Amino acid sequence: MTSERQPKSRLWLAIVTLVAVFAMGVIAGLGVAHAFRPPPPPDYLARDPDGVLPPFDRFGLDASQKAKARVIVERHAAAMEEALHAAFPKMREVRLRLDADMRTILTPEQNRQFDALLATNPPMPGEPR
Repeated sequence: MTSERQPKSRLWLAIVTLVAVFAMGVIAGLGVAHAFRPPPPPDYLARDPDGVLPPFDRFGLDASQKAKARVIVERHAAAMEEALHAAFPKMREVRLRLDADMRTILTPEQNRQFDALLATNPPMPGEPR
């Protein structure tokens, strides 16, 4: 009877250990992913309440112009975001074809370096990695 219980208890111990190790791996992975995710793009309007988009900052706009410019930028922000997200799938497709073509001329070592470079670059919006 003891010999039957011992394998069952070992099985349960193995299962519990496996589940615990898996759970710790998930927790650690989430922490690492959070620590290494790229910073969000700068929000120029939130950072500088009196500012406008960087290209327009150089024109020395007065306070009235800045207020009007901010309204214009905010009015078009959603459309700009939508256009960027619509363009990214096509841009990604072109980039992947370019990468594949470039790989044909790289040595194995250069391909490994290229892989390392790609791993450090943040993904484009909507792009899984």
